Amino acid sequence: MNPDISIIIVNYNCDAYLADCIRSVYRQVQDVSFEIIVSDNNSTDDSLLHIRQQFPEVVIVENGKNLGFGAANNAGAKVARGQYLLLLNPDTLLVNNALLLLYRSAEEKGSTMGCCGGNLLDEHRQPANLGGNFPSLFQLFSDIGFRFFYKRYYTRKVSLLLTADTLPEDRYIDCICGADLLIRKSVFEQMRGFDEDYFLYYEDTDLCYRLKEAGYHNHIVPEAQIMHLESAAIADNRAEKLNLRKFAFFEKSKQLFFKKTKGTFAVRISKILTVLYLFTRLIAHRGAVKNYIEMMRITVKMRQNQ
Repeated sequence: MNPDISIIIVNYNCDAYLADCIRSVYRQVQDVSFEIIVSDNNSTDDSLLHIRQQFPEVVIVENGKNLGFGAANNAGAKVARGQYLLLLNPDTLLVNNALLLLYRSAEEKGSTMGCCGGNLLDEHRQPANLGGNFPSLFQLFSDIGFRFFYKRYYTRKVSLLLTADTLPEDRYIDCICGADLLIRKSVFEQMRGFDEDYFLYYEDTDLCYRLKEAGYHNHIVPEAQIMHLESAAIADNRAEKLNLRKFAFFEKSKQLFFKKTKGTFAVRISKILTVLYLFTRLIAHRGAVKNYIEMMRITVKMRQNQ
C-alpha cells in the first residue's frame, strides 16, 4: 500500500542535522502513513553512511552531483509513492505532529489547494519566516526605507517575510517557504516540479507563483510547528565568505525570478533598487563597508543567461 505522504529531504553534507531531522519525524508523526526519501547531492561527508546505519528503511536517491535544491527535490519526487509530497529541509525538526496537521488541512482544502506549510520557529522557538508576498519592484522600493511610512500595508501586502504573528486572518499567502512545503503529488507533476533553472533560492517562490497563476491557493497551518535552523545546511567557518556566497546565490535567483515573471526591464530596475537598498545598509553599518560594496558589485555584474 502506498503511503499518504512522501517526505523528501535534500541533503548536501548535512551529517550534523539530517539524522536529528529524521528522528524527529519518527518521534512526532502518528495517524498518517509516510515514507522518507533522502535526495543526496553528492555529499562528501558521512551523512549517507549514518542514515543507512540508523534508518535502513529510508529511501536514498544518489544524484551523483550537486543538482541544487529544486532539481534534487524533483529527483526525489520521481520515486515518491505518496499522494502528497512534503518537502522538508534537513535543518528542521518537527515540534509536534505537524505532518498530520498539514495532511488534514490539505484534505479539507481539496482541489483548490496549491501547497501549504507549517508554523516555522527558530532554534529558540520564536516565530520565524514561513513565507510571504511575491517579490515585486514595489517591495524592493519599500525596503530601501519607504516601508516605514506604510508599515501596516507593507506587512500585509508587500513583505516577503511573514511569521505566524503577522499572517492574514484567512491564512492564505502567496509564497510558502520551501523548508516545509506540502503539495499533492499530482499537482507537483502538473507544474512539472521545480524550475531547475534555479540552483538555490527562489525555486519555492517560482513554484508558488506558478501555482497561483494556475488558479490554486497557498496557505499556512499555524498549528503545525516545525523548528527551522536556518542556513545550517550551508554553514561555513568564515561568516564573511558565507554571507557573500549566499548573497550571490540569492541575487542571481532573484533576478532570474524577475526575468521570468516580469521581463528584462524589471531586472534592470531591480538592480538599481537593490543597489540603493545596499547603500542605505552601508550607511547604517559602516563597519561592513567592504561587504556591502562587494554585494553592490555582484548585483550590477550579475548576468542571466538561462
